Amino acid sequence: MNFDKERFSQILVQIKNSYGSINRMAEKSDVTAAYISKLIRLMYSNAPSPVILEKIAKSSNGITTYEELMRVCGHIRSGSIDDSLKQYYMCPVYSQINTQLSTWTEKCIDGRIPIVPELLNIIHPEEYYFLHVTRSFYE
Repeated sequence: MNFDKERFSQILVQIKNSYGSINRMAEKSDVTAAYISKLIRLMYSNAPSPVILEKIAKSSNGITTYEELMRVCGHIRSGSIDDSLKQYYMCPVYSQINTQLSTWTEKCIDGRIPIVPELLNIIHPEEYYFLHVTRSFYE
């Protein structure tokens, strides 16, 4: 993974400037102001997760895209995926699933992770999801 933290910082500064402050950006993106500030000041050597990048992209006021952030953060390598296969599916990530409901609502989705169905031999990507599992403190 090749995280271009300088370029990522520049993008964050542009987004922050469009809001006028880090606090307003944090409120709109649902990412803490402290975390955004540390990313801008190049204090992390590891890239943010795809879930965080999705939140930032959605609240970027058109400054960037999720795909650009994924590339800048090294989650997708430039030129590593054949252009004919660039059909990404944003696979949902759930942290809680209610088995009594026949359908799961958008409220249950914590984020999305891009997948390329052709690379994974997936024919119907809408039938797939990720489940975020955490360990219980009571074990």
